[in-house]
Amino acid sequence: MMMASISVIIPTLDDPLLVQVIQAAATALAEVAAVIDRWEIIVVGRHPQLAALKQQLALGEALRIIETVQPVRPGRARNLGMAAANGDWFFLLDADCVVRPHWAQQFVAHLQTGKQVVGGGILCGGTGFWALAYNLSFFHEFLASQAPGYKRYLPTLNLALRRTVYEQVGDLDEQLPRAEDLQWTIRMALAGYTLYFEPQAAVTHHSRCSSRAAFWQTWRISGYYSRRNRLAFSAYYQTPGLLAYPGLVGLLAPVIALGVTGKVWLKTREVRRHLHVVPAIYLGRVAWCLGASQLSAE
Repeated sequence: MMMASISVIIPTLDDPLLVQVIQAAATALAEVAAVIDRWEIIVVGRHPQLAALKQQLALGEALRIIETVQPVRPGRARNLGMAAANGDWFFLLDADCVVRPHWAQQFVAHLQTGKQVVGGGILCGGTGFWALAYNLSFFHEFLASQAPGYKRYLPTLNLALRRTVYEQVGDLDEQLPRAEDLQWTIRMALAGYTLYFEPQAAVTHHSRCSSRAAFWQTWRISGYYSRRNRLAFSAYYQTPGLLAYPGLVGLLAPVIALGVTGKVWLKTREVRRHLHVVPAIYLGRVAWCLGASQLSAE
């Protein structure tokens, strides 16, 4: 079997853990050096340390920097990184995600056996109640404690795919500030690719959500864009007809949120272990419904 090369693409916007994220990724990639041709890490965006990163980390040509003149959304940064990448396989990693041991080994093992798109598991990091609530509410389906298997969509904060998938499906939608990764991986599924979840390819996600206001706002914006995404791919999602009536979604927000929160509680062991977070999960789902009921993002 011909050995493949790997490009790790990390979007950043002043992320305080960027150096640690790069170092951990480089260590994980060194673990698979014997079974791959070469690897590179591409950092895209804005950060006060970008100019000094190469000298500080001493990774030579394996570390590439694409500094943007203006801050850009994560989707745009990922697109720039993938367009510039040399690898046969792309590993997408967020700048607040520190990879765990054997992260690269797990992705490589699945790609070597023919899988095309593989998502990794998420461990809860960050500090405080709202960081935990953010991780458990947004990523409950993709926690490292969940079982491996096929998924209908995957997040891009910890994702591996073959270059050929990107070449067929194309870029992420740069106009979407939320849910662009779900839309992108659904497009992969509709193109015939299966989406596999491997929880042992894990990262610790250090959420910076630190307040109820930030948590509410993130969920509200997510609801606005997610509703449009679910309507655009209604056959794939099997979207309930109710979502076609935004006013009704807003009116029924407390009831809808209660039902969804109950499902999350039943299906997620870590949520049941952190019962004090359940009210926040409910709050987030109410915010989602109210965001979905709005006619504009503002």
